[in-house]
Amino acid sequence: MTASRRSGLRHEWAKRQAARAGIGYRELSNGFAACDDPAAVVRPGRPAGQVLPSDAFLFYAELVTVLQVAPWSGGAYDRQRPDANMRAHAFGEHGEGLVVYVA
Repeated sequence: MTASRRSGLRHEWAKRQAARAGIGYRELSNGFAACDDPAAVVRPGRPAGQVLPSDAFLFYAELVTVLQVAPWSGGAYDRQRPDANMRAHAFGEHGEGLVVYVA
């Protein structure tokens, strides 16, 4: 299975978990465009905290800290427009998670 396919499966899993927890969201084909309670999606110890797999939470928390200090640290989402403000940053032990954001 390709990394892209694994990532797509994780996004679909996260969407199902958010729906099951009653968290409203606007979806993208590859993740969330917006979420009613973003903190609940990653907060451990609550049912909604299950949206992000527990083994990924630490890596995600580290990434959030990095992005608060250096939001431009991610790579260009569109490699043909490297100076655009839409950025992407992989996270996880082997880079299996992906956050896409506007810096």
